[in-house]
Amino acid sequence: MIESLDRDNAGLTLDMGHANTNGLVLDFMADLGKVIHVHLHDNKGRSDEHLELGKGTIKWKDIMPKFKNYKGRFVTEARTVEEGKASLKISEKYNKINIFIIFFNSNFQFKSNYRMLKPRSWK
Repeated sequence: MIESLDRDNAGLTLDMGHANTNGLVLDFMADLGKVIHVHLHDNKGRSDEHLELGKGTIKWKDIMPKFKNYKGRFVTEARTVEEGKASLKISEKYNKINIFIIFFNSNFQFKSNYRMLKPRSWK
């Protein structure tokens, strides 16, 4: 699909929570070559709950090392600032990620140093 676009700047988004609701986490991770954006959040495999990492059924200690050579962006989807920070701490424990961004459903964004960025909707 990506090849049909005939563009160098196109890629795929891998949403780990969505992969888990389909029971296909490892299958989706088999080829990260075209992945340029990863959404990290957890769930219990039935619905897209946006739980902090470690609160669902994804085995992060097995998953995070697979991103060792990944050069794209990560986004955690969390329900609160606290859950987002907890997910960041857990992800950094497994894999040192310097370009990590947290997205909160409440429309706040933080970088890994927790500096708050103003949402685009604010004037």
